[in-house]
Parts: sequence; C-alpha cells; structure tokens
Amino acid sequence: MSHPLGERKPELQLAAWFVTAVVMSVSGVLIVRTVWLLDRGFDFTDQSFYLMLAQRPAEYDLTYGLFGYGLHPLYELFGGAVAAMQRAAALLLAVLGAVLGLTALSKAKIDWRSPAGAQIAFVSASLPLCYYLLWVPMPSYNWFALSGGLVLLIAMLHLLDAASGFRSAAAAALAAVLIMMTRPNNAVGYSGLYLAALFLVVTTNKERFTQIARAASMTAIAVIAIAAVSPVSTIADQIKAYISIFGTTHPIRFSFYDQQSEFLNSEWQWWASGAVLVFALLLRRGGRTIPDAMKLALFVMTIFILRHVWRPFTHPDAGRPGRRREYSRSARCRWPVSETRHRSD
Repeated sequence: MSHPLGERKPELQLAAWFVTAVVMSVSGVLIVRTVWLLDRGFDFTDQSFYLMLAQRPAEYDLTYGLFGYGLHPLYELFGGAVAAMQRAAALLLAVLGAVLGLTALSKAKIDWRSPAGAQIAFVSASLPLCYYLLWVPMPSYNWFALSGGLVLLIAMLHLLDAASGFRSAAAAALAAVLIMMTRPNNAVGYSGLYLAALFLVVTTNKERFTQIARAASMTAIAVIAIAAVSPVSTIADQIKAYISIFGTTHPIRFSFYDQQSEFLNSEWQWWASGAVLVFALLLRRGGRTIPDAMKLALFVMTIFILRHVWRPFTHPDAGRPGRRREYSRSARCRWPVSETRHRSD
C-alpha cells in the first residue's frame, strides 16, 4: 500500500516537507541549545543536595528517596563533573523521547520517513527537555520520574501488539527500576497505570495474567540484580526512616489521594496535551489523512493548552501559590555539605 502522501499534488507534498524541515530544525536547535547551556549556573540548595546524595548515598541515616543510588554510577562515570552529568541526563531524555515517538508511530502504522512521522519523531525527542523549564538541571527524583514515565509509556504502547509482550514486560521492568529511585507514591501510581492499560488493551484473562507474570518476573530479576550490588541493609534503614517521617502513620499536609487530586486539578494541561497527541495519532492510524476541520480543531486546542502552559512563565505572580520545599531537617540526619567534592566544569 502506498503512502497517502504519494497521491497528493507535488506542490502539497513539497509544502509538507517544508513544514517538516522547519519542525525538525526547531526541535534540533532546542535539543542542541539546551544541552549546550547545561554547563551554566549552580543552585546551592537543590543541586548541592542532589550532589551530596549522588556522591555518597549510603552514608546518611535518612535520604529523600533512593535517587542518590541511581545517580551514583553517573557521578562516578564522569568523575563528579556536574556539566557532564547534566548533559548526559538531557541526552538520555531526548533518546527516550525519540524511542517513544518511534514506538507510537510503529503502533499507529505511520512511516517514520513520511512528513508526519518525521515531525512526531523529532518533536518527541525534544519535548522531554521542557522538563528544564520546571526544575534545576541536575538530575534528581523528578528526572527519574520523567524518564520512568517515558519508558512506562513505551511499555504501554507495546501492549497494543500481542507479539510485543516481552518488549512490554522488559520496558515495564526498566520503568519499575527507574521509579524505585523516586518515591513510594510514584511506584504505586505507575504500577496502577500499567495495570489499567493492560486490562484495557488485553482482551482475555489468560493473556492478562501471562503479561503480568512476564512483567513481574523481569522486574524481580532486575531488582535482584541491583540488590546484589547494593547495600540492602542500609537502604532498608533509610526507607524505614523515610516512611516514619513522610508516610501515612504521621500527619502530613496531603494524603496520597489529595496529592493526586491536586495534580489533576492544577496540572491539567499536561494531561490534555497528551490526550491531544494520542487523539491525533489515532486519527492518523494506518496512514489516514486528518480532515481539515479536525486539523483546525486540534490546532485551536493546542494553542489553548500552550497559552495556559506558558502563562506561569509570563505572569509568575498569578495563579498558583509557590511550590513548597519538602526537605527534612531532622537532627539525626548527617548531611555534611562541607565534605562534598565535585567539579563544576
């Protein structure tokens, strides 16, 4: 079957490739410029905190999640060079975004070499870098949450094809490992999303339980392999200390349900943008052409969402209150800032 673009008039096909070249150029410039600029500036609060845990994650009585253990190999790989760590983390996000875009194109049966396919692939690679609009450049638990979310979406897309069951399970296991480096609430939420997608997409109970067994087995193998080279007893003590302070046994500002509700209400634009992308992919499934009226509707929705996404940056004092810091100041924690050693090149 020939691609629909082959039936278009030459001038329309030329226009489509011109727009594609513009989108690819803008995405490429965004990626290169973001990675290039990640050697500038240093936040002595957040980034120092992350670097301390990346350097010596096992030396503290309490740690805010396990992301320090995930960052430690990156810290050792680059010898503590902050800029190199930040650039490597940004490139990994771009790669994961590109893989997600290519996976979505494959499941939607859209050729990545077509104008639409090339645009989706390049935009998918550059879009995760919007993370740096919201957080400091140093990778942290938020970086692991984003990268784990991208891998989880890849795992969920592979559920659409029965022949990709092992790929989905492997991606789910990798997502689980990444989410383990964040906080317990994230692990519960991401597991629920994968199970919901599995029960929605897979039609028979036998296939559902088979896929659950695959994902659970691969996750267990990955966790056991990591545990074999990790200080398990120290991690267990740190988790107990974390739960005793941030868990549900002590009064906290928000319950797990309240946190999810607040996110859905205050960050609706991120869910809406994902819904628009999925809807557009479904419309293009099998290489079909989107009607002009639907293109206009998608364009209007995109502009509306972008307007609300951009507003906090143009009107910083309007709308939501400032984000609260969630650092523990427990007297029994040993966080020696003066002992931190790193290079900021």
